[in-house]
Formats: sequence, C-alpha cells, structure tokens
Amino acid sequence: MQFRKLVLSALAATTAAAQNMSLAGVLGGNQNLTSLTSLVSSYPGLLATLGNATNITLLAPSNQALGALLNSSAGMQAASMPGFIQALL
Repeated sequence: MQFRKLVLSALAATTAAAQNMSLAGVLGGNQNLTSLTSLVSSYPGLLATLGNATNITLLAPSNQALGALLNSSAGMQAASMPGFIQALL
C-alpha cells in the first residue's frame, strides 16, 4: 500500500513538472501530503530552496508514513534534535 502511495505521489510530481507548477502547488494539491506540506511550510527558506532546485527527485512521504515515523520512539527522539526536520526534508 505504501508503494502505491509513493507511485501516486511520483505521478503527481511528474504531472506538475510537466505543467510547471510550483512545489508548494504540488504539495498543496495532494491530500496525502498535507503533513509534509505543513512541515515544509514551517521552513520557508527550505521551500524556496527546494522549489528552485532543478534536476532533482523528491520522495514525498504520505501522511501515514510521516505520522508513523514521527510517532515512533526513534522518530520522537530524532525530532527533538535540532535540525532533524530540516535534514529529513
């Protein structure tokens, strides 16, 4: 199931690239990526950097995948470390 969501996210990103949409537009247009959208939005510099990048592939974790990571004991511990979220993104 996770693989299917990843494939769907990749297809959405490909479609958006073909339509020259912004990264914020792609993320905001996918209900399965609202958690990632919230995280990325809290770091405007990161959003701008990723939005201006070329020839890269972004793997966007679904809400379920990101929630599983952040709610795990390892994820909670890592999230408390300065810079973890930015490094993750």
